[in-house]
Amino acid sequence: MSVCAIIPARYGSTRFPGKPLAHILGKPMIWWVVNGVSRSADLDTLIVATDDERIAGALTDSPCRVLLSDKPFANGTERVYWAANQVGRPRTIINVQGDEPLITGAIVDRLIRLTQASAHGYASLYASHDSATGMEDPNLVKVVTDQNDRALYFSRSPIPYCKHRGGFKQHIGLYGFTWRAIERFVQWPRGVLEQQESLEQLRILEHGFSLQMAPVKEKLIGVDEKDDILRVEYALKQRAKGETP
Repeated sequence: MSVCAIIPARYGSTRFPGKPLAHILGKPMIWWVVNGVSRSADLDTLIVATDDERIAGALTDSPCRVLLSDKPFANGTERVYWAANQVGRPRTIINVQGDEPLITGAIVDRLIRLTQASAHGYASLYASHDSATGMEDPNLVKVVTDQNDRALYFSRSPIPYCKHRGGFKQHIGLYGFTWRAIERFVQWPRGVLEQQESLEQLRILEHGFSLQMAPVKEKLIGVDEKDDILRVEYALKQRAKGETP
């Protein structure tokens, strides 16, 4: 197996219990994520790794394989690593967050290619914002990059500081790993910055490895709270009309 996308979908959530099954235009959110990822042209296998039979039941007729485990994983990447082990250790692994219902196959394909070309086997994506709207929102993770688009730092706080409140780069919740890279990641202890920011991607930077980034033009809306669903539904309706939301 060469390229595998894995969607970690946990039922329990402090802020939004049962989030993967939240209805968006009449279908559970996890259905939208699977449907979008399945349109990738470069993907060999699509897996949902979950801890709940209800999530598995919602995907009975979906183009994915479901793996169930009630083990207490510390984060989504650990669940992805477990699932990747179950299916033969694919060379390239795409970790797609289960709360990204606007994901497209084209975005997945971009991340696959970026991962395979990255120096250390770690890659992710960001969306550029021209204004500072959302800069103060801790649910919108910000990233700053070097001249080669390698991540310098991620934060829930406003970065970079801008005297005139300019734009920022919003991190998109997808990660690409080579097999060796994810194996290395799960063996590392959690870093101080990772714990302070509650952002697992900082573990890569704290251990001195590069995380290759790239911009996407598509508008994605991660669902962190119930109010985000209305914004997602509006965006999906606009997309169905062939309009840019």
